[in-house]
Amino acid sequence: MIRSIIAGVLTSAALLASAGVSAQAPNGYFTATPVNASTKDVVMTRDTPWNLQDGVYVTGKAPMREMVACQMMAHTVGALSSFTVEGKAFDETALGECNGKAKGGKVAVAKAGPNPSPAN
Repeated sequence: MIRSIIAGVLTSAALLASAGVSAQAPNGYFTATPVNASTKDVVMTRDTPWNLQDGVYVTGKAPMREMVACQMMAHTVGALSSFTVEGKAFDETALGECNGKAKGGKVAVAKAGPNPSPAN
């Protein structure tokens, strides 16, 4: 009986969360921008639905650490060109760590700057 009630509450919460996500602008709690254009309007990571809005996947707050959310999206849709949490973008180091889990392998991020000197 208690398991039925808990399952019902969890199902209701998941439905409400996914309904709230679809009403959000492209600046959800988490946003993930794939390097390559995606053909899927909705993807799931564990129990979290991500909706594609103007080329960016968005979702509400999910019960997972920020890096885990990023890595799961990279694993699902491929390398990401950006990932934000509450509007704050991952820096280059964090995004590189995230893309280490990317579907198809890690994508190197090119740095702008002078040419490195050759090693002796």
